Amino acid sequence: MKTYSIATGNPYEQLIISDINISYADLNCGNPYNTKFKVKVISGDFAGLSEFEYNIKDFLCFVKEIKDLYEFKLSKVKLNDICYGSKILFCMDKTGHIKISGTIYGHSMEHSLTFEFTTDQTAFEAFCCTLYNDFISENMQSS
Repeated sequence: MKTYSIATGNPYEQLIISDINISYADLNCGNPYNTKFKVKVISGDFAGLSEFEYNIKDFLCFVKEIKDLYEFKLSKVKLNDICYGSKILFCMDKTGHIKISGTIYGHSMEHSLTFEFTTDQTAFEAFCCTLYNDFISENMQSS
């Protein structure tokens, strides 16, 4: 499975999305919990892993918005888990610095990690462009 990470250059400030799995059977029967993926965050001496559940339609909106953030078309983008309520916020200032903050929950909300770190637009490029190419560009070509 492919991973999508923000290359901050700092091993103590990382966000990685991996193991994206879309259930087309759930999507076709109208179940909004049709996509699962893992989000790993490393923030200072703390780290956490959360499984996000999503509707693929909303995930595709997130992918488009995160690319718009990179291109200075938006200043804020949210990634919200619809199961346990993990939330990640990406905020970019006018100079291209991106603050990544939020709270992620482990299995059954037994653990949580609240975090915040800042990176810049150059570290963000591979993350947003690869997500966009894999989920938006491929979908447009197969339509």
